[in-house]
Amino acid sequence: MFIFNNHHFNNQLEANQDAIFILKDYRGYGKQFISFIDGCLRDEGVKTVYHHVKPHVDWSNALTIQGYRHAENIFSKNL
Repeated sequence: MFIFNNHHFNNQLEANQDAIFILKDYRGYGKQFISFIDGCLRDEGVKTVYHHVKPHVDWSNALTIQGYRHAENIFSKNL
């Protein structure tokens, strides 16, 4: 996770998930892992957390169950 001040509201801390990978043998613990991460970030004063979900590995349902909401779509292009 990258923790940073919001670019528009400098006094608000946000976190952006860079990469997340759970070994196949531990994938049943994903909800607990996300909950643990959220708790750590909350303790650091983070107000908003962003997770990027690839379309070909869509685990957005796990985030929805944890109280996350679909906020936006992001498009990319290799140049």
